[in-house]
Amino acid sequence: MKIISESLKINKTLRNLRYSSSFRGKRLPIAGRDRNGVASTIIDALKHNNTLESLNLQSNGLDENHAKLLGEALKINTGLVSLNLHANVLRSEGIKALCEGLCENRALANLRISYNHFDQEGAMHLASMLQVNSYLENLDISWNQLGTIGAGFISQSLKVNQTLVKLNLSACRLGDDGVFLILKSLAENMTLTEVQLQGSGIEDKDHLMAVLADQKVFMFD
Repeated sequence: MKIISESLKINKTLRNLRYSSSFRGKRLPIAGRDRNGVASTIIDALKHNNTLESLNLQSNGLDENHAKLLGEALKINTGLVSLNLHANVLRSEGIKALCEGLCENRALANLRISYNHFDQEGAMHLASMLQVNSYLENLDISWNQLGTIGAGFISQSLKVNQTLVKLNLSACRLGDDGVFLILKSLAENMTLTEVQLQGSGIEDKDHLMAVLADQKVFMFD
């Protein structure tokens, strides 16, 4: 671990790094799978490394403790542009810690936290972050259990945020009411060009299509 840590701290050439397990499918990732501490070591190195631009840590069983480390690192890091945390176990508590870091971060533009088992509470923390963060452009929070209440939190943040360009809300159990809230909020948003809503459980698609803004690109079921 010391070799990895020291190497990343002094690195001036590595731009992209991927460290992920062979996890596949829709089973629940095992929280704390990072038993050898490699992912934690990489995260800690972000406090010192501003050369790395893209980091993929998907499918490592990262939990709220890893998210706290990430949050602290993101408060300091000024180089990382893309972060992939797909298929981990951050849950809402981890999302809260991550968002605390993103509120102070001035570099990250692309964040993927799909399939991380958080609910409306996690959506609330994301919404609060989106109201102050002006750097994030692409956000993927698909395959989480936001529901209608979570959609309400996100929709309120979209009325304020003027940075996001792409937002993936697929398979978040939004339902008709949740999707309607998201679409209505776009009347006050001037930057989003694509919102993905596949698997939202939409029943009255004609009604929802009626509120679409011409300049937006949406993907439904």
